[in-house]
Amino acid sequence: MYAFSCLLANVESYRSASNYMQRSGSAVDVVFIVGVLLGIAALAAGLHFWDKHRKKLRGSGGTSGSLLTELAEAHGLSRSERTMLTQGATAHHLDEPALLFVDPSILQSLSNPGRAHAKAYASLMRKIFGQRENS
Repeated sequence: MYAFSCLLANVESYRSASNYMQRSGSAVDVVFIVGVLLGIAALAAGLHFWDKHRKKLRGSGGTSGSLLTELAEAHGLSRSERTMLTQGATAHHLDEPALLFVDPSILQSLSNPGRAHAKAYASLMRKIFGQRENS
């Protein structure tokens, strides 16, 4: 008789444990919800880190056009002046358009009288290299 009552007690305890696990506020539900919230927080933190540091993670290997853009921004050139520099680099068949900021002879040749936009190129040359002394 004792074994039968122990068996019924075990069945009853399993039944009560099962009922506890199936109710809406059980520990399994709480663990699941906390896990989902931690996952969302980790995803948000990862996206924030990626957004904040993506330029550093990408490295410094930019294109030649991006170097030209960065140099133009550093010199305070307008969009139309940047376009003129790009056109000048194309006219001289430069592999690296940023050479316009290194070699003044390129802009000098573009600012020769008789060439299209010669005055604008002369103005760009003064902005980039400063006022040149006549020797």
